[in-house]
Amino acid sequence: MLRLLLVGFSLLTTTYASTSPVQVPMMTSNLEKQKQTPHLPITTGRNNHYYIPSPENSSHPILLKLNTLSTLSQPHCPRLAAMRISQSPFTPGSLTFAALPSPSDLTSVFWFQTQRAGVSLPISSLSISSNGKVFEKAKLRAYTARIDPSTPYITVPRSIHETLVSATRAYKVYHSDKKMYEYVVDCDVRPKCPVIVIDFGGDEIQVGAYRYALQAPDGSEKCVLLVRSEDGEAGNGRRGREVVLGGAFLVGRLVVLDFEYGYTGIAQW
Repeated sequence: MLRLLLVGFSLLTTTYASTSPVQVPMMTSNLEKQKQTPHLPITTGRNNHYYIPSPENSSHPILLKLNTLSTLSQPHCPRLAAMRISQSPFTPGSLTFAALPSPSDLTSVFWFQTQRAGVSLPISSLSISSNGKVFEKAKLRAYTARIDPSTPYITVPRSIHETLVSATRAYKVYHSDKKMYEYVVDCDVRPKCPVIVIDFGGDEIQVGAYRYALQAPDGSEKCVLLVRSEDGEAGNGRRGREVVLGGAFLVGRLVVLDFEYGYTGIAQW
């Protein structure tokens, strides 16, 4: 039997990506329980990947993965994982289990229900826009989206990637230490760059340039474009009719994963 949202949290704004009625996961208002909730820091490591302490050895970090979150949630009831990735690489994010933050901390939350939390999220279109003007829009009837904290990149259709590269004046550079090409942009152009608009069946979430073009920790004037083409552009992309929502999408957001009932919640924080 699905769990119901507590009446006391009725002020929380919720929208649903499913065409059938969706009951959102139960949120606890027991502050004492929240204090006891397991809490892990999320740190930013090399190449903008995210890490959490290993359960076996807290001094040894492990890569943050969806499968890892599912495994770590198993001993808890409910099997909820709430993930917050900081927009600053110098400020740790947080990962908690079994309880959610108060709705007063959230501006809005989008709920999805799929067979598995974080996977096969319904997505209808992607577009590149600036000041209300749409430069490119791709309808994605056969696509789904997947939450992937193990990568800093967002993977998009080629037409969207090419439009974004052109609009940001990005260019490829080869990193010998990583043995890979990356697109970079001048950091000072970010205020004028367009946004990526992701339409989840009528509910839109925007990704701005300060998320998808990340400045290096060394203060370089060049920012790495954390958006890849699905067809393997620059030798980095992944093939498949799937939009991958990595770190560039996740930073500055609260992502809730209910591994027992297949709910995914996304909100600003």
